[in-house]
Amino acid sequence: MILAVAPLLFAFPYTAMMPLFANDLLRLGPEGLGILLSVAAVGALVGSAWLSLGGETKGTGKWLVSSTIALGVFLIMFMFTQTLLTAAVMMFLVGLASSVYRTMSRVALQTRVPDRLRGRILSIALMDRGFMPLGAILIGVIAEWSDALWAGVFMGAGCIAATLAVLAARRRIWTL
Repeated sequence: MILAVAPLLFAFPYTAMMPLFANDLLRLGPEGLGILLSVAAVGALVGSAWLSLGGETKGTGKWLVSSTIALGVFLIMFMFTQTLLTAAVMMFLVGLASSVYRTMSRVALQTRVPDRLRGRILSIALMDRGFMPLGAILIGVIAEWSDALWAGVFMGAGCIAATLAVLAARRRIWTL
């Protein structure tokens, strides 16, 4: 549950911040913004389809941690792209990593929680979407204080740092 908060607070607000990133970093208009968000959605669909094709997923904890770190890395890489093509590739990877993260997070909860508590735990877990607007406020303040580039770098670095901190405190996550 703790690991579920980090990406939603730091990384997932990218959708709310994308107009700023598209305009300030890549000098794209509405069409470019639409392309970037669409490509991220395609990445998420590919990630979901890929995970649904397999059987039982082994190493849920490794997938969960790795996808969360990858999400942060791809966001940071996106911040330094110079062209629409490279930005689109990074957004595809962001969408892919985010989908794998969310799926693995739900798999970890559903397979580890006793049947009698599963509904209650999942209802709490599904409230995680409320962290995205809070994260957008935080990232927006950072963008106002510095600029879009550093706000985006903070997003990715915050996601990575929080994930590594949770992993250091709860090493058992890796072995789920």
